[in-house]
Amino acid sequence: PLGEDDERYSVDLWVNDASAFKTVTSQPKCSLSDAELLSVYGEIPASITVHIAQLSQQIGAGRAACVQLDL
Repeated sequence: PLGEDDERYSVDLWVNDASAFKTVTSQPKCSLSDAELLSVYGEIPASITVHIAQLSQQIGAGRAACVQLDL
């Protein structure tokens, strides 16, 4: 990003209208294995909603992009 020391993204996974997993990554990608999904949710959900926002040291989180993924 212009004027930033590093690249960071906030990733927030929602199931059934509740946030259950949050992380910050310096890569423009994030993945969870089946085992990680089982650990977080107790089962593999039918779908998740992913909220991703770029983070800025100067102004905080940008507007999140959201997408629903059917698993």
